[in-house]
Order: sequence, then C-alpha cells, then structure tokens
Amino acid sequence: MSQPFPTMTSERQAFHWEIAPNADALKELAKGIWACAQQTGKRPLVVLSTAGPLMGVRAALEQYRPQELDPQIAFLPQVMSFSDWLEAAPGSWKFPKKQTDLERWLSVYINLRKHKTLQSWFKAESEGGAWGLAQAVIDACDALSEAVVPLMQSEINALVQNQTLDPELWVKKVEALLDQAIAKAYVGLSRKVVDQESTVLLAFWRYLSSPGDPVMRKHFALAAHLQAARTNQAMARPLIWVETADPKPIDQETMSQYLQEYSQFAPVVNIGMNWHAVALWSEALTGQDVEGQLKPADSEQQALIDRNIQASFHDGWKLLAARRFEELAWAAAKSIEGHLIAGKTNIALVAQDRLAARRARALLSRFGPSLRIRDETG
Repeated sequence: MSQPFPTMTSERQAFHWEIAPNADALKELAKGIWACAQQTGKRPLVVLSTAGPLMGVRAALEQYRPQELDPQIAFLPQVMSFSDWLEAAPGSWKFPKKQTDLERWLSVYINLRKHKTLQSWFKAESEGGAWGLAQAVIDACDALSEAVVPLMQSEINALVQNQTLDPELWVKKVEALLDQAIAKAYVGLSRKVVDQESTVLLAFWRYLSSPGDPVMRKHFALAAHLQAARTNQAMARPLIWVETADPKPIDQETMSQYLQEYSQFAPVVNIGMNWHAVALWSEALTGQDVEGQLKPADSEQQALIDRNIQASFHDGWKLLAARRFEELAWAAAKSIEGHLIAGKTNIALVAQDRLAARRARALLSRFGPSLRIRDETG
C-alpha cells in the first residue's frame, strides 16, 4: 500500500514519498503529482529516471485530473524522461560536442585492433570479441568518470554560472578542468592497481575521456538546471523526481545530493518505490552494496518475502531459463505466441534489458500485421 502524499511545507528540503509498484502505481503516482500541483499552486515538472512509463504516466494524469482545478495548474504537468530533461538544459548549445556511441566505440576498437597484446590480455582476439570488448571498456570508463566527475561539481557549477566566456574558451576551460581531475585521480588509482588489465583500462580512461562524454554532459546539464532555478526562484516550478528503476549506488547518491541542492530554490519531491508489500525475492528489499553486490536478506526481510509469496496470486506462472541472449528473446516470443493461440489479446512484455526487448519485438514482427505492437520505451 502506498504512503499518503506528504504535506509540502516551506522548509527547503526534498520531500520523500514512496508508492507500491503494483496495479495501482500509476493511479497513485498521478494523484500524488496533482496533489503537488494543488499544494504549490504551480504546474510541476515530472522527471522519470527511465523513459518506459512516460506514456502511462501522462495517460494516468489525464484520467485522474481533479475537478475544478485552479486555471494556473489546469494543464497537465510536464512529464519528461531524465535523458530528455538533460538535453533540454538551458544553454546546452554551449556544452562540448556530444560524442556518439559509435564514435566512442570506434576510438577504442581502433586501438584494440592495432595492439594485439591488448587483445590477448583481454582474451578478445576475434572481430566480434574486439567490438564487445570496446563496449565493455567504454562502460568501465564511464563508471570511473561517474566516480570522479562529482568531485569537481563545484568547478562545473562555477563554469555554468559564468556567462561572459565565449563558447570556444568555455570548452577549453572544461577540457583543462577534466584533464586536471583525471590526472589527479589517475595517480591515486594507478597505485592500487596490480594487474595488467586494470592498468590498461586506466590508461584508456585517462586518454579517451573528453568533455563530450555522456557523464560530463550530464553533470553540466544538471548544473545548468540548478543555475536556472537559482536565478529565477520566483518562477521555478516544483521538481518531481520519480525513480522508476533501481539506480546504481553512485547515481543514487548523486541525485540525492542534487535534489537537496535544488530544493533550496524550488519545491522538490523525490518519489521511490516501496517494495515491502509486493517483494517476492530478496533483491527487491535489500538492494546492492557500494561494490554492486547483492546484500543478503535478514530473517525479518525473508519472513516478509514469504508472506508476500503466500498472499500473491501466481497461478499460471512459469519460469523459463535461457542461457544466451538469443534464447531469451526466442523464449519471450514463443511464450507470447502461446498466449495468442490461447485467445489472449492484450499481452505485456516487460524486459529488464532494452536489447532483449528490441530482439523480441523483431521476432514478434514475423507474426504479420495482424499483431499490433505498442512499444512504450522507444
């Protein structure tokens, strides 16, 4: 059961609210968003951490719109995904040029193909292996940047606030700032590294990181939104952050700090998921530790999970195992085919992996035009 929406006071803090991720989640979320609009008298900006529920949230807001609203808040609250909100940051045209995923992969791939020693170290000597390794290196470099870039947030904020620099000089200052931060972190990290693979990864991170990386642009966009709220506090709209997926610990810490800063200039509501009433496995309650490992459930949590399992309706559930990505997509498609043969007409496919969802959709398209697919994640 979801908690009551908090009463928003004049205190400059981020208000926390949790909803149960069950069949009534969208309804409760929509009512909470409208409650925020009514309490503040302003049209809120709703930012979802993932894009998947966008259409559902907008439809729920329309369906549960309160009667006799103040004309100032009669329009639907603005709902955006986190990535779209970052791209819409004020002054984003001045940010360093964004590197595409392909450009980043190619830069790593070219270096891997040049140096056979690197491939042998990482056990990826084939063409496909090198491409996969390039993507893994990029992901690891982004993880390192996520740990380092927040340490220079005050300098980033100062750069964003400086409106006198021309774009070219601004980018040069960003590059210098990033070089200093990475060089400083590299010295400390390299002393702790003993194996060859980690040494090479650190080298990739040091020399391939640029101001156009997604991590850097994200923090510049966050700083730009914060600066806009600071300079226009009278016009700043309430910010509602909805955590639609479990974040990494570093991302959760970053957003918690950011929302607290933002709350100094505008009302902020941080909405998360309350799994206590619906959790059927330990991961839903315990989460991950700082190293990304699953925390074990204690006796009280396990007892709660057991009660939820007993109370849940799970007749007709099936657990299918797949060893590989392709098997997973085929299993999903075959399962949907079975439901279609049984006469089911409304079927939902929820995938934790976007690539798996795309592959399953490609397989489902073979069923012909009679099968109408609505993909809510783009």
